[in-house]
Amino acid sequence: KKDDQYAIKVDDKTGPLFDAIGKNSHVFSPDSKHLAYTAKIKNKWYKILDHEKGQGFEAVSTPKFSPDSSIFACIGLTSIGQNKKKQQVVVNTRKEKAYDGIVQKLNSPVFSPDSKHLAYAAMQDKKLTVILDKTQGPFYKMVGPPAFSPDSSRLVYCAQKDDFWFMLTKEGPGPLYENIGMYAFSLDSRRLVYTAQKNKMWHMVENRSKGPAFEQVYIPVFSPDSKHLAYLGTNKKKSVMVIDGKKEKTFDEIGFFQFSPDSTQYAYSAKNGKKCFMVINGKPGSSYKAVTIPFFSPDSKHIAYTVLKDNKWHIIKNDQTGQGYDIITPPFFSPDSKRLAYMAKAKDKWTIVVNGKPGRFYDGVAIPVFSPDSKHIAYLAKKQNIWFVVVDTVENETWLKGGVKGARLLFDSPALLHTLGMRGPGLEFIRLEIKISSFGS
Repeated sequence: KKDDQYAIKVDDKTGPLFDAIGKNSHVFSPDSKHLAYTAKIKNKWYKILDHEKGQGFEAVSTPKFSPDSSIFACIGLTSIGQNKKKQQVVVNTRKEKAYDGIVQKLNSPVFSPDSKHLAYAAMQDKKLTVILDKTQGPFYKMVGPPAFSPDSSRLVYCAQKDDFWFMLTKEGPGPLYENIGMYAFSLDSRRLVYTAQKNKMWHMVENRSKGPAFEQVYIPVFSPDSKHLAYLGTNKKKSVMVIDGKKEKTFDEIGFFQFSPDSTQYAYSAKNGKKCFMVINGKPGSSYKAVTIPFFSPDSKHIAYTVLKDNKWHIIKNDQTGQGYDIITPPFFSPDSKRLAYMAKAKDKWTIVVNGKPGRFYDGVAIPVFSPDSKHIAYLAKKQNIWFVVVDTVENETWLKGGVKGARLLFDSPALLHTLGMRGPGLEFIRLEIKISSFGS
């Protein structure tokens, strides 16, 4: 701020001064090469790209970049005639058709994953339409958010005509329902599923075919190879997973669901009364006081999860139960799947456990990371008020007062890592680089 004016500062460079800058409007492009924000000069708001002023409007929405960072879009508000306002999407410098409103709450505008297409929902005379690449669709009583398939070849959305809802795809309108909820594509873009209500019951719908009826149906999950579909349904306060159209065992509660990376296995946590289970490939395991999220190894040969037993938290890897601790963080596997690590607390001290073996105990530790070749594990550790990097079991001599929020240890190569931290007395920011070959020397 300078003399009642405001500017955006990036690194050591300060942009131009404006009367105001839109709150939380500054956005970096995905490739980090561009900055966009909104700013006010007198009575007009402008879209700003790399500190260059664009068109002015009475109001401007927070900017959006395309996934490839080449396109920049926002919504501008202008007055047309007396007491009549219009909104229009602006793509780079091109203004699109003005409407009574652009419906931002319907995820508008939205870019396709390949950045070649742009869609948004708009209102005109109290009816809604979806625009795709400047081509306006039919008007309806209501529409849902437009969604692109992962390969960008398909755009779908739901629409309401009279008192019924239907899905609109490139094949045309789907069957009529009382309501339509969420919709999702498989990762290969070949399958589309959505939740729909008929006779006050909800179904998962695919290719016009309804799945079992439930009081509620929840988020669909496709396997990584797109061949399998799982979702949760509830009836009369009971929960059941549906896998490829078939109902599994009913439980009082069902937690997080996960497919293995190779799509051949699945697991989820479940509860009956006070007993909690991990269900693996449809079979409930032993009961515990609590069971958390399942984690598969990258090669899909191992599964790990946390359980509460005898008032201690344990990691179970496959069928082996690890040592109990007061607190355990979610486990994670090394890239080669041969090592499993997690943070654990015993009384007032923390340690990193690797393959069941605890390391040194410290006043605090931060989330560890494996090297790309899986040979090394690195983390920040704390003694009294001083932090330092530990690689495997070796403590680095460079001390830090603390880390930078959002900064983590990152391996630049199997033998080189860095992090950002603060050290005193003025709490300056430093970039700490460590070469493992010379570590500790």
